[in-house]
Amino acid sequence: MLRLFVAVCFPKEVREELSRLQTGVVGVNWVPAENLHLTLRFIGEVSESDVEDISSALAQICSEPFKINFGELGWFGSRNKIRTLWIGINHCSELEGLKRAVDQKLFLSGMGRAGKSFVPHVTLGRVREKPRGLEEFFSWGLSISHKPVTVDQVCLVSSVLRKNGPIYRPLLVHSFVGSG
Repeated sequence: MLRLFVAVCFPKEVREELSRLQTGVVGVNWVPAENLHLTLRFIGEVSESDVEDISSALAQICSEPFKINFGELGWFGSRNKIRTLWIGINHCSELEGLKRAVDQKLFLSGMGRAGKSFVPHVTLGRVREKPRGLEEFFSWGLSISHKPVTVDQVCLVSSVLRKNGPIYRPLLVHSFVGSG
């Protein structure tokens, strides 16, 4: 069985820029820079025989490259129990269209419907204990500006869970029409 997700994988310079946000909060396991990505769809555990069908479905996605802009810092959980720190993606109709296309192609390949509503974000860290320094982190994050990022491909990624964090391995990189 393989644990899979579909993502927008960023170039090294974008991941390094995002990793500069990962500071100032005690009690957080920061995501390694090489693992920073935008999840479009978590697929979960599938048999190795399903990988070819999933890859074929994703290879049918047609899109022109488009740009996304990073937004504000945020969190998942409650004020009393924050679980995840992230940076959001500003509203982008092309990204929403890409998400719909991924969901449709996966549904047609037998992967079922998407679960939760789509909140486009990049996970920066997972909170392991009561975090300290959040107020400064969120205030500081408001002062950071980011360049727009071109989205010109989707990746099918295998995630192997390890005690010291997951190991991600791209299984398929599907470049869009019009991208070099």
